[in-house]
Amino acid sequence: MSAPLKPAAQRGVVLITALVMLLVLSIMAVAGARLAINSKRMASNQRDRDLAVQAAEMALQDAEMDIQGVVAVNSRSALFSGSNPNLLPFVAGCNTGTTPGTAFQGLCAAVDSGTPNWETVDFAQTGANARAVAYGTFTGRQFPTAPTGLLPAALPRYIIEPIQDTSPGASGSPDAPVVYIFRVTAMGFGANTATRVMLQSYYRKAE
Repeated sequence: MSAPLKPAAQRGVVLITALVMLLVLSIMAVAGARLAINSKRMASNQRDRDLAVQAAEMALQDAEMDIQGVVAVNSRSALFSGSNPNLLPFVAGCNTGTTPGTAFQGLCAAVDSGTPNWETVDFAQTGANARAVAYGTFTGRQFPTAPTGLLPAALPRYIIEPIQDTSPGASGSPDAPVVYIFRVTAMGFGANTATRVMLQSYYRKAE
């Protein structure tokens, strides 16, 4: 009487176990690869957003220098007097024009109700007909950009709106003129132009 063929049955179980382990290892390898790819993508997106934030912050600084005044060919600081500003260039929908004498680009009348200017202005538009000011246009400052790589793909841009200062004693009394501060809205771009960050600040010009 012969004994059962147990070794053969055992070899079959080992084969199945090996295949299951191989399948588990393959799934783990694929999951690990996807995790690494997603982590790299997230890091790249975060780096691009940080780049856009820095560009927008630089645009805010450039706008403040535009308002306050710098030694530059196209300086237009005289338009931004806090106590007696020339409000004519600040038009609904934002102004255009960069040449001396008509350097009104990016000057916007504040919207009291309705859609704010920063939602209607195309900050990616370039050229003299653009309604947002490119970095350095009226200050002469330089900002590095590049179509590819680790630099912003486009210059950051900004718009400026005059806002009546309603703080106590600032304006509106019979003995005091109306005083304005200026709201600046800036947009910065990442290495990918689709990556955009918008920042906003208020600036009071030192007379």
